[in-house]
Amino acid sequence: MTIMMSRILCLALLGFAVDADALLAAPACGLTVHVLSGDKPAGFSRVRLIAPDGTVVRDDDVKGGEDRICEFGPRPHTLIVGGDGCYPTTIGGIRLDLDHPLEFSVRLNWCREEWSSANVCRLLLRVVDSLGLPIKDATATLPTRPPFLTDDYGRAQIDGLGEPKETVTIARPGYSALSVEFTCTKPRRSMWERRLLRAPLRPAARHCWKCFGVS
Repeated sequence: MTIMMSRILCLALLGFAVDADALLAAPACGLTVHVLSGDKPAGFSRVRLIAPDGTVVRDDDVKGGEDRICEFGPRPHTLIVGGDGCYPTTIGGIRLDLDHPLEFSVRLNWCREEWSSANVCRLLLRVVDSLGLPIKDATATLPTRPPFLTDDYGRAQIDGLGEPKETVTIARPGYSALSVEFTCTKPRRSMWERRLLRAPLRPAARHCWKCFGVS
């Protein structure tokens, strides 16, 4: 403190107009992010700043709803607020401008928690015809479940599958029925495992029983 006051005194003697408060002030931060959960500061959130070349400049676990990022480059960066699995908000064109610091308020999107202590899977089924067009109202049946009907896009979603191997039977009037076996591996960290099963149904006259693929 003594050294700084001596410098201020010397500058004053040399005729410079000095603002002591400005000299003692903290460096300006180019970006301040207020993270909200509803209308209140989020208790915990994640904030990332990505450089134009993809380099992660900051990856902050934010507590209390505020993050200050003071140092980054003048080229356009990307700000990502929220976790990867919970619909993060992305803001582009973030540039450092010391004369015009940026300040954003970002409300976290609602995120369904999909954690379970059980070994479970989610199956997303797409049923199509021989031309690849979706088949509506096809019935997907598992031995231990009520039947599911496909929607206008040929889709049916089945949650909570727990057996290591499951067999789903797909049928619709005018088409050959199709039975497909798929494997439900143990999800990492007990998270839902999502399987996409594409099941082309063929007209009944063709009797094609093995036209399917699992990804």
